[in-house]
Amino acid sequence: MLEFFRRHSKIMMILMFVVTLPSFVFFGVADYQSFTTNEVRLVNINEQKITQSDFNQSWTQRLNELRNSQGAEFDLSKVDTAEGREAWLESLINNAVTQEVAQKDNFSASDAMVRFALAQTPDFLEDGKFSMQAYNRYLTSIGANSQQYEASVRAYEGLRLVASPVLESVVVPSNTVAQLGAAMTEERTVRLHVFQNKDYAQSVNVSDDDLKNWYTANEKSFEVPTYVNLDYIILNQDAVMAQVKAPSDAELETYYQSNIARFSTAERRHVRHIQLADLATAEQVATKAEQDPSQFEALAKEYSQDAGTKNTGGDLGVLARGDIPDLDEGAFSLAKEGITSPVKIANNYHVFQIVSIQAGSVKPFAEVKEEISKEVRLQLASERFATMATDLTNAVHEQRDSLQGVADRLGLQVQTVNGITRSGLLSKEQVGNQAAAGTALESMFSSPRVREAAFSAEVFAQGLNSGVIEISPSELLALRVKAKVDAHIPKLEEVKAQVTAKVIDAKAKELAAKAGEAELAEAQLDNSTAGFQEAMPVSRMASNLPEALLKKVMSAPVDKLPFYVGVDLDTGYVVARIESVNTENAELKNLFNQFQAPALGTVVANELNKAFAQNLRQKVKLEILPAAKQVIEGEQAQ
Repeated sequence: MLEFFRRHSKIMMILMFVVTLPSFVFFGVADYQSFTTNEVRLVNINEQKITQSDFNQSWTQRLNELRNSQGAEFDLSKVDTAEGREAWLESLINNAVTQEVAQKDNFSASDAMVRFALAQTPDFLEDGKFSMQAYNRYLTSIGANSQQYEASVRAYEGLRLVASPVLESVVVPSNTVAQLGAAMTEERTVRLHVFQNKDYAQSVNVSDDDLKNWYTANEKSFEVPTYVNLDYIILNQDAVMAQVKAPSDAELETYYQSNIARFSTAERRHVRHIQLADLATAEQVATKAEQDPSQFEALAKEYSQDAGTKNTGGDLGVLARGDIPDLDEGAFSLAKEGITSPVKIANNYHVFQIVSIQAGSVKPFAEVKEEISKEVRLQLASERFATMATDLTNAVHEQRDSLQGVADRLGLQVQTVNGITRSGLLSKEQVGNQAAAGTALESMFSSPRVREAAFSAEVFAQGLNSGVIEISPSELLALRVKAKVDAHIPKLEEVKAQVTAKVIDAKAKELAAKAGEAELAEAQLDNSTAGFQEAMPVSRMASNLPEALLKKVMSAPVDKLPFYVGVDLDTGYVVARIESVNTENAELKNLFNQFQAPALGTVVANELNKAFAQNLRQKVKLEILPAAKQVIEGEQAQ
């Protein structure tokens, strides 16, 4: 639906860093500078500076905020990137520049503005009202007093006085919205004729020279990133169960007898009854029922005073003992089917008909022995798991330099898995049979938390055991780097099968493109739909077409239809036949007006914010030093 956001996910990831700045930016930088006079400078803004320490501390805080907000979904490798660090440094620079301009031009927030800002801060509210207790707790948590914090709020509000008038004046012209809406909601009907590379692969011949030449030109694409092979121990149900001894037959027999009801099927009876107020009438009705049991339902409709069952012939359904406790005395008084004598229950008399009896049963011990054994072992394992979890946590910290020692202490097994990178898993073809990718271990070791732990300073650089990583409440992991493998490009012999596949695909792609181009030329002459798929509607807002194909289809002239376009894609060549245009799709217009049009102001404001920040930079003496580039690249400047 919102195609822009789907196609520009990297942009949205960077915006995540700069849209919400932590309090450090406004409160921390100024304070930290008094302690970092000898720090490596990254940026000078007049007399103000941003140091390496300022950046590191604010960036760490931002990463922690994202980690806390995203939980298990947080992936450090996708966040702590050069693009992310650069965007964050730019935001620090813009903030510092704005602060300089605010001070120079005497922009200052009033006491009333500070009080209002504090009163609107969610962290300081309880039951919707400002709470001094909550405010004090927050100040304690950040290690500041009220004067320091309120000074930072005053400074921040002063910055807003500089920028807000510009940003709040953003109005997207209605004509612009209308034109964009028309482009986004225009719908075109197309048919596709697809020439897939794979359909031409069998026609391809590959020589050794082809492989060598292709590999030489593309060897960089086979580069294997730095990865680790890990030793690990896992504490889960299976691991604990392996340590739980099977109970003896005597113990299982005792458990069976204590829980016999669970292995028993109770006797059940189909029962009817007639409720009467006096004994004489009850005896008369019982006699008639005994003489002709088939008349019991008719007698119930005539005599019964139980309004709930009278019209259904007194039917109570199929009952087990205890389903209706008050009726057990009568319903279970006969040993076989039949009519009971009147039974007094409370102030009434009941005549029962036992229509049928389903005998109860008890599963013999031999039949349920294995089930009971597993159940008992699971209970014992559950109890033992809690103890072992505590022991594991203690052991990995007490014995940091050996995972085998931890395993021996807990009776667990050290296992090995290969091919873990900072951003994902390598394939079996790249790292061998112990690869996690494509196995039951994939979800565990592709977890951002596990990868982050594997490449943490303690584990990756210092070679220590990780702490306990909770995969789930019943599955705990500890790991250690067994081997580090630096980034490298494998030799042709090591990737010959993959290179062969690539060469075949490249040559097949050429054949597919040649066939597609021929079809495009022919279709433009005869307007035939032969070989084309069913017609389907596409638009910039709703389409499953590859981006390159969609762009070509939606930008093609439509003054004379049908119109044909051809696009060479990674998977093959596609000829698209544009047959009609619809500019009045009410559903697409509604989606645009509801979702995309309101977002235009934000997009424009963001662009205006960038331009405004650049304008403010011209008002100060700004110097971005070489050390900034090193920090952006993840290095520490000296």
